[in-house]
Amino acid sequence: AQLAMLFTQDLVVITLVRLVQGLFAGSVAAAQAYALRMTQDNSHKWVLGKLQSAVAAGSLLGPLAGGAIAQYINYNALFWFGGVICLAIGVMLLRVLPSDAGLSRQSKTRAVVQSPSTAMYALPVILLAIATAQIAKRMPNTFFSLYTESYLHASPLMTGILYASTGVSILLFAPMWGRFFDRKGDAAVARYLPVICLAAALTQMMQAMIESSLWGCLFVRLLWGVWLAAFLPLLFSQLKLSA
Repeated sequence: AQLAMLFTQDLVVITLVRLVQGLFAGSVAAAQAYALRMTQDNSHKWVLGKLQSAVAAGSLLGPLAGGAIAQYINYNALFWFGGVICLAIGVMLLRVLPSDAGLSRQSKTRAVVQSPSTAMYALPVILLAIATAQIAKRMPNTFFSLYTESYLHASPLMTGILYASTGVSILLFAPMWGRFFDRKGDAAVARYLPVICLAAALTQMMQAMIESSLWGCLFVRLLWGVWLAAFLPLLFSQLKLSA
């Protein structure tokens, strides 16, 4: 899909290519399921935190590299680099990742001690929470470059820096949150998760109030990453406990 973008300027074809790309965009969810499958229950929050850090590393390096490529080479080069990277990673994963075939299922976790009626309602609620969290996370991304160009008058490289700043926070804080909640235990998640979600909501609202402040935007993006580093891994860990 990345390479196909090089060979068309037709908006309809580009839209179809993007739809095809979206069909294969479940790699992060698959990686989370694989990591949980291969991990002992007493450290799964830390593992999910590390995985979130890996995603953040891509979110950090991708915009920085993309901004520099767009500014100093051209936009077509972005698709060349993207296509080659995807192909290289696919080959590497096929050769390196161990198979989980034959693994016995881990014993049911402590959360399954819930009554059947509680478990029945918990799973849809957690899935809905994950879906809405992803909407909140990704909704500003579509127009973020337009926002930085129109309101902040940022260069492509500066836009990349602003976009990547959230990844910096996730990269730093996700493992720390994971260790914290692995020590605290699953019972602590129910106490802390609403507070973290409220903090994330307030941070997003701050973004609406900074108007044309470049440094204010940078601060909000960094703070937003701190909360993202916590609540997405926590929601996925709760999904494992309830599934």
